[in-house]
Amino acid sequence: FPTVIANNGTLAGSATLSDVLPSGSTSVASSAGVEPAGSGTLTVTQSDIHWAGLVGPGEKVTVTFQVNVVAVNG
Repeated sequence: FPTVIANNGTLAGSATLSDVLPSGSTSVASSAGVEPAGSGTLTVTQSDIHWAGLVGPGEKVTVTFQVNVVAVNG
């Protein structure tokens, strides 16, 4: 899943991304990444993804990760 955090403004700004994975799914180990590399701090657990950092004016940060669906209800 790619998620793009964009700063369309003229000043740098702090940003955060928090994604709690749905019940019945888990993150794939070592699948998460950030582009450009080294941007902010990425924390991944079995049940959530969290990124926080500074995004410069006119810049974008892309956070990607994979998920395993281990149970489907219905």
